[in-house]
Amino acid sequence: MVSLSKKNLVPFLVLCLAITQLCLSKFNGMSNWKLGGYGMYSTYHPTSYSVWIEIDQERLEAKEIDYLNSNNGYNQLVNVCTYYPSNSNLRKLSALIQNKAGKSKVAVEVWRPNFNSITKEYGRIMVNSYED
Repeated sequence: MVSLSKKNLVPFLVLCLAITQLCLSKFNGMSNWKLGGYGMYSTYHPTSYSVWIEIDQERLEAKEIDYLNSNNGYNQLVNVCTYYPSNSNLRKLSALIQNKAGKSKVAVEVWRPNFNSITKEYGRIMVNSYED
């Protein structure tokens, strides 16, 4: 087994952190900007992401739903979904909206900006979605 000297310990720990962050962002939906931000400049900052809610065939951006914006738990979950748009977080947001709004069918989507440098077109790409 290879022993780590004191001079190799810090680079080894940084490598372990980078591998952990890459795995979480690749396989678990976490933002590249979290855990030290390895790879953070390879994608858009999560504050440019938008969370969209569809309730009873009406589609609104999450920050535009006035009767929910006064709820701190709702605002925190929307923020969590922009940085970590995993299925479980989108499911939690959907459940909160169902409880607060009294609606049975809620869809939650997270979108990010996209710029195609070849066609020079700006658009959006869906990062993740959840629907009950």
